[in-house]
Amino acid sequence: MSIGDARLDARTRAIVQAIASSPADSFPQQEPTIAGREALYRFFSNPRVTIEGLLRGHAHATVERIAQHNVVRLVHDTSPFRFAGDREGLGILRGAQRGFYGHVTLALAADDTREPLGVLAASAFIHADAEKNRGLTMRERKDICRAKKRDGGGPAGGSGKHSQRRLSSPRRRAQFT
Repeated sequence: MSIGDARLDARTRAIVQAIASSPADSFPQQEPTIAGREALYRFFSNPRVTIEGLLRGHAHATVERIAQHNVVRLVHDTSPFRFAGDREGLGILRGAQRGFYGHVTLALAADDTREPLGVLAASAFIHADAEKNRGLTMRERKDICRAKKRDGGGPAGGSGKHSQRRLSSPRRRAQFT
């Protein structure tokens, strides 16, 4: 696993070991000291640390496992991650719930075993307009969506719909082959 910086690589390995030893624990439980938690949060806020960079080695190994199968299935899932309290960078999920959405592409053997082969892509996103559009009627929201679609607006790489996020994952997968 390499992010391209020796210190970040060492920190990545330490974090992965902590997660692997107790995957059900939260980060504060995995890092019992204040200094350890602070280092973890600094790591995740470092602009050189990206989902793609962290996943790169795993995705390469997944592609190697895929090559051993005649047919595989790419399963896509978009799930909300909800957070309580006031945190920077979160969007609105539904009502007053705050958080972000995570989209994952998992490769599975298409035979009877349905063996998980690994994750090919992962991304996180928020609905940037949700706060601005709060309080609008459904009709007003639909009008805004139609106008964006007509004008070619919306997030780069798709219409902004959750169902469209999977279209970018195979393109990302191509970078590993």
